[in-house]
Amino acid sequence: MGIEAHIKEFSDMGLVYGPMVLKALAFLLVGLVAAKLVYWLCRRWLPRLGAQPRTAGLVGAVLFVLVVAVALTFCMRLMGMDPHLVVRLMLAAAITALVLAFLLKPLLPNLPFKVGNTVQIEGLFGKVEGTNLFHTRLKTFKGRTVFIPNSKVLNGTVVNFHFTPNLRVDLDVTVSYQADLEKAEEIMLRIMSEHEHVLPKPPPRFWVLRFGDSGVEISGRCWVPNVKAFRTRVECFKRIKAEFDQAGIPFGRARRAVLLQSADVDDPRI
Repeated sequence: MGIEAHIKEFSDMGLVYGPMVLKALAFLLVGLVAAKLVYWLCRRWLPRLGAQPRTAGLVGAVLFVLVVAVALTFCMRLMGMDPHLVVRLMLAAAITALVLAFLLKPLLPNLPFKVGNTVQIEGLFGKVEGTNLFHTRLKTFKGRTVFIPNSKVLNGTVVNFHFTPNLRVDLDVTVSYQADLEKAEEIMLRIMSEHEHVLPKPPPRFWVLRFGDSGVEISGRCWVPNVKAFRTRVECFKRIKAEFDQAGIPFGRARRAVLLQSADVDDPRI
């Protein structure tokens, strides 16, 4: 059999099986895209509905495997394979995916936050953008994207600002020893009480903390909704500065005592 005969034979096979193979490949490509889309939707939306990040990742992985398995079995069916064999392969793929999900679930890290939470990890303060088996992606409020290994997350201290609905805002100020503390207390309590985000219960408080090197350290304490804490703190500090200046309440300043001692020019130590 010559080369021309081989070429004719492959050409005939292409004419017979070519359309079938192209349809199977096209269906497989569509299945892979659909599986990736399902996985992305699970990772993105399930945490917003209250699911843990690891649960969302697990569900997405299982659905990804199932969608790919269905696409492969339909591709094999398009290529003329026995339908009973195709059904068996689908069942085997589904059972395998479920078994893997059951076995891998205890090994997945139980992270103490969800996507979208504002946290502080390893001294970094920002919002959780995503998680996987190996790292957590954090977007800091300076615009930086930081990848933190989950081993550090699980073995370190994590502050999650979304576990409680309200936060206490501390307004620490140092005033001069000559300042009128009663007037300062009146101003700070009024500023906190009048702010739209400060909660009435528990009511705002005023405390004299200590006598420092620069003056008397005082503090106003109030409770606000979690997401309003930073803005409330900034706005209260701006009003405190303006009203203290208007009321003639001086802020504390750093002071140092320098002792000068004259020395004898004949002193051998000079």
